[in-house]
Amino acid sequence: MFVLVADDHSIVREGLKQIVMKMDEVSNIEEAENGTEALVKIEKNKYDLVILDISMPGLSGLDVL
Repeated sequence: MFVLVADDHSIVREGLKQIVMKMDEVSNIEEAENGTEALVKIEKNKYDLVILDISMPGLSGLDVL
């Protein structure tokens, strides 16, 4: 499973990555620190799961969705 974690707080991204990595199905995790970066990555890659923070600077998680 290919996962993207998008949150503007690095500590939250790291915590989510640690939780998600415990899943056997997960093979790769990428991260984005804002909505714009998340959208660019989503357009370039095919993720099986995207975890979006709702309130990020610039584009929010809802805007990206």
